[in-house]
Amino acid sequence: MSEESQKRVWMLWASIINYLYYEMDKSLLLLTALFTTTLFSCGIFQTGSYYDNYGDEPDEFGKCYKKCISPKISKFKDIRYASYTGNDEHILENYIENIETETQPANTKWIKKKADRNCQSADPNDCLVWCLVEIPAEYKVVGTMLIDTTVTKEYTYETTTIQRSPSKGGTKVEMAVVCNPSTDLINAIQNKLTSLGYDLSVDVQQYIFGDASQLALEDYQHNNELHTGGFTEETMEYLELDY
Repeated sequence: MSEESQKRVWMLWASIINYLYYEMDKSLLLLTALFTTTLFSCGIFQTGSYYDNYGDEPDEFGKCYKKCISPKISKFKDIRYASYTGNDEHILENYIENIETETQPANTKWIKKKADRNCQSADPNDCLVWCLVEIPAEYKVVGTMLIDTTVTKEYTYETTTIQRSPSKGGTKVEMAVVCNPSTDLINAIQNKLTSLGYDLSVDVQQYIFGDASQLALEDYQHNNELHTGGFTEETMEYLELDY
């Protein structure tokens, strides 16, 4: 049950109890209150558990969403990437992506535009109105990255610094998360995090995804400027895991 649906149910029960309190026998009111408590304690009106960990009810078939915390984006970021050193046309066309740095952040600007094409005023300015328009960010290419190092051995690793529009982060954002993550996926996440140097041996030894694993996942998301708070599809793709 979604949060909005739960609120509507609560309001309905509050109205019923209020009516019973003033119009009917107090013993019936007590029975109604006990019945309501039972519904919530048995999970008929789900307020927690599964969806708190893995997302809200699907907005569409096969999709689950959860409110995650947006990352803090710094103005500058160092990127280490594989730079292709060969000249194979197939690789150049299919496995190379540009690395861009922002030279001018997105902005807005007030400009005068003609409001009515049928305006017949003798003064052209009478037909103009001020409009706020969006000016997109501008970028320039600072390098090219080999996106799949398994297709060739002709590459070297290089480092460059790119500039982005900074963001304070910390806001709640609806993110697509993995519905019913399988044991194989959880094991793959733990193995990947372990290979990257995160310590979650306590959980691995007990065959659980506990506090150590959760902390390691959130640290990984924070370090890579990803949304934190769950098994987001964004994180799975960044970890290069099938989900």
